[in-house]
Amino acid sequence: MVELKTARGLWPLSVLAFCQVLAACVSTPPVIVSDPVPAPIVSAPTPEPVVAPPVRTAILISNDTPGYQVVANKIAQRLSEDEHRIFNLDGNPANGSRVLKKLAEFAPDQLIAVGLLAATTGRQMPELPMIFCRVFNYQDHDLISPTSAGVKLLPPFALQLQAWTTLAPDLQTIGIITGPGQDDLITEITAAARQFDIEILSRSVRTDKGTLFEFKRLVPLIQGFWILPDNRILSVPVLKELMAYGIKHDKQIVVFNEKLLKFGALLSVTSNDADVADQVVNLLRENPFGGTAARPRMTPLTDMRIELNTQVAQELGLITTPQFNRFLPAN
Repeated sequence: MVELKTARGLWPLSVLAFCQVLAACVSTPPVIVSDPVPAPIVSAPTPEPVVAPPVRTAILISNDTPGYQVVANKIAQRLSEDEHRIFNLDGNPANGSRVLKKLAEFAPDQLIAVGLLAATTGRQMPELPMIFCRVFNYQDHDLISPTSAGVKLLPPFALQLQAWTTLAPDLQTIGIITGPGQDDLITEITAAARQFDIEILSRSVRTDKGTLFEFKRLVPLIQGFWILPDNRILSVPVLKELMAYGIKHDKQIVVFNEKLLKFGALLSVTSNDADVADQVVNLLRENPFGGTAARPRMTPLTDMRIELNTQVAQELGLITTPQFNRFLPAN
């Protein structure tokens, strides 16, 4: 037995009871609480990438002549990642309804029209965004709209004049004849000519006979003549007579098609097919699903192809130089 001394005296305790009292008197050691283990961070699921729906492009050509077919093929090559299909009007306006029905079944998001017939036919679906090319008189057919824009037919006039004046540095006056409604074109050509100190004398006519009449009146006043592809005021007989008259009077004539060189033209200046395709596709890439209201009315080209009639150059006393030859095709 042990005794526990208290204020009232000694109290006998058993060993077990004593141990219990002792344990109660000993300070309880502090309980160390560990920091809580943070819950694992669960990342938000990675969103699936947004994949744009495939773009369907219809390419409508007026006919399968090389001037249209080659450009259409080059455009198709540049659209290799998008679904596309070429439709052909075969040069016949009567085919429009049938071809447009097939085009509608294809359900395109956008349309590329190559040639005037293709562009005017394509406008029968005005809700479909359209880019047109290989068209000169687009103003006559209201081809510019909030859902339609174009690529110019002719290479930049400043670029053409750079080549022309390299061959003929003494060139000072050029005559131009157009049909009605080409004021913007004449302004553009005049501005380009001003860079080379060249005067532009322009006339507007309504018929091919008017073209020949005005050309003969211009001949005493000009050194060169620019024939533009305005089919409203040109015909094959008039072209032949005009160039024969120009050769007789030693005029430098620049044409828009290399096939006209054989009639006595000095130079032919045409667009580069690859450049046309590039500018068309660039327009599409700017806004493939929307309208074309924010796009330029007509997008300029950046390149050209020149052919020289060496016989006419010799007859006119013009000497080709390395500076001029760099404008000619490599092949």
